[in-house]
Amino acid sequence: MFSATCDILDVLQFQTIIQQKDQRIVALEGKLFTLKEQLAWLKKQIFGTKSERIVADLDIQPLLPDVDLSCPAPAQEPEKETISYDRNKRAKNRGSDTISFPDDLPVKRIELDIPEAAKFYEAMKSRVLANRVVFADETPIDLQVRGKSRCQQAYIWIYAGGGGGDPPYRFFEFCLNRNHEHPLTTLKDYKGFLHSDKYGAYEKLAKNKDITWCPCMAHVRRKFVEAEGGDQELRRHILRKIRHLFLLDVPF
Repeated sequence: MFSATCDILDVLQFQTIIQQKDQRIVALEGKLFTLKEQLAWLKKQIFGTKSERIVADLDIQPLLPDVDLSCPAPAQEPEKETISYDRNKRAKNRGSDTISFPDDLPVKRIELDIPEAAKFYEAMKSRVLANRVVFADETPIDLQVRGKSRCQQAYIWIYAGGGGGDPPYRFFEFCLNRNHEHPLTTLKDYKGFLHSDKYGAYEKLAKNKDITWCPCMAHVRRKFVEAEGGDQELRRHILRKIRHLFLLDVPF
């Protein structure tokens, strides 16, 4: 009877030890995951693009309690010596512009143009907007303003589509700013599928029941490519699905 009781106590004690070890393993795995997240974040701040680096501006030690962020002592600079030498001095350019034109030189201006009816901008615009699939995007450009030494920023919108052309029809719109009113005005009567990035003006157009908004999957994919932590299996699954989507060859 005494031996049987001891055996039961040994089994219970052994089970308790196993349970404690399992709990410690779970805790260590959680800590390891957190350290990996911290390391991935730190690498991005140190080795990422300049606009993403914020290490120098923040006290991140509280965010990374398990990472030693102390800077090593700077290496001692080697001694420098001054070396002097003689060289021939460059001669100043004393020349002047010798090209000149007489004041009485006759000037004749010839403009080569075609009739307004023969020009295919309004026609191309109508062709694109009549299509059921349109791609829209905008890009900044430098605008030289008379009387100002610096260029100001303007924008050009591009709209592409139009009946399966290869390349498709495109028309451009020059704008002095990036206000929502520009694409809202151009696409106010459009009906069909609109492909674009997540610029606010396109989100407004998406509320139109005649427009089916198709946000850019390249922008979506970029976020999953840049993701360092989280569910990696889900990340790989999403990237595979987007890759299959890119393999589709859908005409305009």
